[in-house]
Amino acid sequence: SRHDRLGLPAAVVDWQVSGDELPSIRNLADRCAKALEEAGLGRLEIEPDLQAMKPRFLDTLHDTYHAAGGAVMGRTDATGVVDGDLCVFGTENLYVASAATFPSSSSANVTFMALVLATRLADHLT
Repeated sequence: SRHDRLGLPAAVVDWQVSGDELPSIRNLADRCAKALEEAGLGRLEIEPDLQAMKPRFLDTLHDTYHAAGGAVMGRTDATGVVDGDLCVFGTENLYVASAATFPSSSSANVTFMALVLATRLADHLT
């Protein structure tokens, strides 16, 4: 029912924190630490509040304005907009190659991962 200044329907973004952020960040840190050590590249020092899974760790995070989400990748249409091949659920030939498909985002630039997914989509389509 809302329209922008050109009269086009306006997108409504319903951004919500899911509660999985702290465990997800810790899981990523643990996996990165393991990969770095196994490759002999170094040792990752994990922030003590993250190591202890203290919710106050989340207060140290800041938005970097790298927009992501909005057409989230999921396993089913109930959990996302696109499937693992970036195809919009309920369609046969409509794909989304963008950071919009990210189910979550780090504090870093999203471009590299978007390119990874675009390359994977190109492989899928060929």
